[in-house]
Amino acid sequence: MGRSIKSLPWVVVAIAVLCSLPGLARATPQNDQNQPTQPDQSAQTKKNGKVKQKSEKDLYNELDSQYKKWLNEDVVYIISPEERRSFLHLGTNEEREQFIEAFWQRRNPDPESPDNTF
Repeated sequence: MGRSIKSLPWVVVAIAVLCSLPGLARATPQNDQNQPTQPDQSAQTKKNGKVKQKSEKDLYNELDSQYKKWLNEDVVYIISPEERRSFLHLGTNEEREQFIEAFWQRRNPDPESPDNTF
């Protein structure tokens, strides 16, 4: 009995994951003629994802070499995908400099010290 109680959280997680998968959570038939048909959203998402990747690639190519170096060498292993995306969408070098300053400040273990030990 103790074993089944310990595995209960994993069962709940597994059910939640399965229910969140597209197609598995639907219990209604899709052949209902009263409902308007909608285009496949996953195809639109894939299409939008490709367009988004291309634009981020273009944005990267437009960066000055110092900012490319910062992304590819200085922070390549510690920058999150969201931070990288935000950085690429900045419009001016002044905004990029402010972003870099804030990036390191967020990682500063002692914000009160004059030097960032991170």
